[in-house]
Amino acid sequence: MTIQMTQTYGGTTDADLTAFEDELGGRLSDDYRSFLLSTNGGEPQQYNRLAGRPAAAPAVSVRWFFGLQTRDEYDLGAVRRTMAGRLPDELLPIGTDSGGNLFCLDWQTGGEGGAVFYWDRDRDADDDEQPTWDGAERLAHSFGDFLARLEPAPEEISNAPGQTEGNAGWVDPEFLDEIERQ
Repeated sequence: MTIQMTQTYGGTTDADLTAFEDELGGRLSDDYRSFLLSTNGGEPQQYNRLAGRPAAAPAVSVRWFFGLQTRDEYDLGAVRRTMAGRLPDELLPIGTDSGGNLFCLDWQTGGEGGAVFYWDRDRDADDDEQPTWDGAERLAHSFGDFLARLEPAPEEISNAPGQTEGNAGWVDPEFLDEIERQ
């Protein structure tokens, strides 16, 4: 499936992508690089869910894909820095669902086609803990496979283009911690 986007950041440049990879210390998978170069993330046109999950598994739906140099809460670098130490270093957050859970790319497999994982935010490591893989569920063997398995959600839970749910989007966990302390 070619995913249609309602809103994108308009593609990134190869120079920005290479600079981000230098910051990471490795190359992103070719299919994910192509996605960033063409869309640079954004909002899928329909509230997409992942096909082929077991009936007992909860639905997994993409709300937003992060992008480079976006200067907002969906900036790939900013999300990565915020999540450092809360999930395994190999996982790069690349998107979110409506509940703030993350879609992550195993970036260390690079051009070989890094696997995509779903990260349950309830499993983030605390400040005094080492992150583990307990909160990660493998969804696809590559980013291209992940995109190919996305399908529109049933109409009763789909958003109209541009419509935003009240709880949609990613929220900085440090902000949530501050709210909880009040």
